[in-house]
Amino acid sequence: MKNHASPLIDAIGPELLKKKIGLTARNIRHIRQIGKFPSKQYASVKFLGESIGVHVPMSAFSFEAPAIKLGNAKASKQGKEILTQDLVPASAGATT
Repeated sequence: MKNHASPLIDAIGPELLKKKIGLTARNIRHIRQIGKFPSKQYASVKFLGESIGVHVPMSAFSFEAPAIKLGNAKASKQGKEILTQDLVPASAGATT
């Protein structure tokens, strides 16, 4: 898996991430090691990056892929239910 976080850390600067977002040196080492920022930091990192002209790709964050199924279906992941929305209207005669 490609590390998308390290180039972003380098572009923004670790000191700025510490000062503006409150990351510690340990946080930054961990993010570099796993290659992704936690998804909960997306908004703050994106705002900071864009304010200094740095592109902030979503691939640098640990978002989970959404569950996608046709029709009314439920998916389960690690004991949590993820409800999916209708992708095909019921009037279209879709079956699941």
